[in-house]
Amino acid sequence: MTTTLERTDFETKVRRVEAILREAGAREVYVFGPAVEKGSRDLDDVRFAVRGLPPEVYYKTLADVWDVTGSFPTVQNLEDDDPLARFLEQHDELRPVDAFFR
Repeated sequence: MTTTLERTDFETKVRRVEAILREAGAREVYVFGPAVEKGSRDLDDVRFAVRGLPPEVYYKTLADVWDVTGSFPTVQNLEDDDPLARFLEQHDELRPVDAFFR
């Protein structure tokens, strides 16, 4: 379901997700996807990328993020050796959360 939020509500939720990811151990948190590319304020359009999130808390953290977003979140571990992680870093697709809201 697509729900466009007011800017303050959207920012509050994205920053809450960032806090959840950091509390779980992520050292770096980025956003990417349609929210970054097109300026969408739909939580379904925000994807997160992290460094430092311990594998043993990954699924619990996804559940905590789901509680905020209301949908299954994309949380890409940049330390994984997979094509998406490499693509995001090679093509400058990542935005730190603070930079995203400037």
